[in-house]
Amino acid sequence: MICFTIVVPMFYQMSKYSIRPVLWVHKKNSAGECPLKIRLTINRKSMYINTNFNLKESEWNKAAKEVVVKKGGASMNARIRQEITKIEEQINAYLIHGIPISIESFKSKKAGISFKDFAKEVRYDDTEINRLEKYRPGVLIGDIDVAFLRKFEQHERSRGMFNNTVNSTFKYLRRIINQAYAEKLIKENPFNEYDVPKYIQTDRTYLLEHEKQELIKLFEKDLSPALYNTLCYFLLGCYSGLRHSDWKQFNASMVEDGFLKLRASKNKVMVVLPIGPTLQSIIDRVIALNKPPYVLEQCNSILKSLGAMAGLKKHLTCHVARHSFGYMCAEKKLPKSVAAELMGVTVNTVNVYFHLSGENIIDQAAVLKTV
Repeated sequence: MICFTIVVPMFYQMSKYSIRPVLWVHKKNSAGECPLKIRLTINRKSMYINTNFNLKESEWNKAAKEVVVKKGGASMNARIRQEITKIEEQINAYLIHGIPISIESFKSKKAGISFKDFAKEVRYDDTEINRLEKYRPGVLIGDIDVAFLRKFEQHERSRGMFNNTVNSTFKYLRRIINQAYAEKLIKENPFNEYDVPKYIQTDRTYLLEHEKQELIKLFEKDLSPALYNTLCYFLLGCYSGLRHSDWKQFNASMVEDGFLKLRASKNKVMVVLPIGPTLQSIIDRVIALNKPPYVLEQCNSILKSLGAMAGLKKHLTCHVARHSFGYMCAEKKLPKSVAAELMGVTVNTVNVYFHLSGENIIDQAAVLKTV
C-alpha cells in the first residue's frame, strides 16, 4: 500500500499530514482513463500533485492504493513511491528548521524547486533547459520574474542568438511558467507583464542537390571528429528531414526493411521514410559513428566551417538540413500530402517549399514562358 499518515508533535502545535495516491474517476477521458494524482492533506486541507499517469479504474487497486496492471505496474508503483518520498523530504525540511507546515507553506516551498526539475515534469526539452541552466545554473521557479526575463533575453541576443530562436526559447519558458502559475506555485506570472519576442518570418535557406554533393565530397578529406560528426548528422537531416532533436535519438533499430521509422521528438508524430542509396550511405556512417551529435549551438558553429570548406555561399544551420529536405520533396514533385507526412507536419507547413521550388505555379503560369 502506498500511503503515509504521520502525526508530528511540536512544542507549539500538533500537525497531522497524509500523502496518498488517488485516482480521479470523475475526470475520465475519452479512452476511459483517469488521472492519477497524489493527495497531500495537512490539518484537513488538501492539494493534489500530478503524477502524469492515466489509468483505467480496473488498473487501480483502490484499497491497496497500487497500480495492478501486469506490464509496467511495478515500475509505476516505484515511481509513485519516489514522488511520495520527495514530498516527505520537502515537509521534513520544514520540520527540521522548526517551520510550521501547512498546505499554504508547502505550495510556497514548491516555488523554491529548480526550473530544471519542474520543466522535466511539465515538458522535457534538453536544449531549452540547458540553455537556461547555462545562463543561471540552478535557477528556481520563484526566481523567474520580469527582470530575470529581460536580462535573459539581453544575454541570449548578446551572444548572437537569432530572433526566432529567442522566440522559441521564450515560448517554452512561458509554457513552464504558465503551468507553475496554474498550480499556484508562484503568486504572479511574469509573462503577464513581459511579451514573448515576436516570430519574424525569414526567407528559408535550403541547399540544392549540387550543393549537398559538395558537402558529401568532404568525406574524402581528413576531417576532425567534430567536423565529421556534424557533417554526418547534417546530411542525415538533408536527406531525411529529421530535426536536430531527432538526430539525438537516432539509432540502428529505426532502420527496418528499407524504411526509416521514427517518432519525432518535437510533436511525437510517427515518421516513416523510404531509404534511397544516398540516405543509406549516410545512415551507415551515422551508425558506424556510434556517437550522438553535438548540442545545437556547437553544431551550428561547426556548420559554418563545413560550409566554407565546401565553398558554399549560404549560411548553414541545423535547420537548413530540414529545409533542404522539404525543398527536395517539392522539386521531386511529391504530392504535398506525402511531403507533409514524411516531415511529420501539416500540408500548410510544406506549402512554402512548393512555393520556393516553383511547383505551385508551373502549370498555372506556364504561358509566361511563351512571352
